[in-house]
Amino acid sequence: MTSRRRVATSLAARLKEQFERHCNADGLFPTLTPAQSKTAWSQFPTSADTEKRSAAVLIPIISFHKNSTSSSSSKHNNQEIEDFHILFTQRSSHMRTHAAEISFPGGGLEHGDETLLDTALRETQEELLHAPQFHWTVIGQGVAVPSIRGIPVTPILAIGSVCLVDEEDDSTDATMSSSSQSSTSKSISKLFPGNPDEVQRVFSISVNELLRVKTSKPLPGRLGTPAPVFPVRLNDDDDEEAVDIWGLTAYVLQPILQKVLKPVLVDDQQHTNSNPGNNDNNDEDATTNAR
Repeated sequence: MTSRRRVATSLAARLKEQFERHCNADGLFPTLTPAQSKTAWSQFPTSADTEKRSAAVLIPIISFHKNSTSSSSSKHNNQEIEDFHILFTQRSSHMRTHAAEISFPGGGLEHGDETLLDTALRETQEELLHAPQFHWTVIGQGVAVPSIRGIPVTPILAIGSVCLVDEEDDSTDATMSSSSQSSTSKSISKLFPGNPDEVQRVFSISVNELLRVKTSKPLPGRLGTPAPVFPVRLNDDDDEEAVDIWGLTAYVLQPILQKVLKPVLVDDQQHTNSNPGNNDNNDEDATTNAR
């Protein structure tokens, strides 16, 4: 097994371990607090229709890695620079429901889906149109939350690895961030072109950025508490658009970010970078990618 494969396996294992620390007796991650869950489900009396229906969404983590060849600083030379993003879709404006809203890929359980994991993976491929061989490593499954129509939606956390093409340039540190964002955006567009019948665009936001911008607003929420909102800016060539990630997508994202992704992808990485001597081979161990 190559060193990259070993590290990829290690990262997925650490995410899974952190995820499972918070799981209930059924092995499911509690997406909502007990009070929120009680309030949410109390608004949807059980019916024959909703009992027969269920859905799933994939929360897709993307691990970006590339070899930087910048000559401006030795710390960037010939090292893999890791970056972790969450993938989102903006629904097509002509969709009957939730038009133009930001969401995770997913949809309803269909004939042929043996499990909700099958549903999430099938819907993700149909919406993102990624190559069939692109591999998602599943981290775990969350407790179902009700959609606005009372349909139980099961969130499933998974991670995939993307290698960015090296760009040889003489970028300064001041412009490196902008160049990296452009490279990331182009890679997303190439790997996940999106189904135009369902998706207006596919984009990613870094875990660090989501943690930084997270706020709450007194939206007319269903849970009796201020609703989590992630105001982000999307860049398309020279255009920039401000959008809010909110609703079910934000409710599902918030606990995953704080309890799973931040401890492993942010806190652990900062600790590793501040203590390079703890690694036998720093260049290899600093590389954390997943397949």
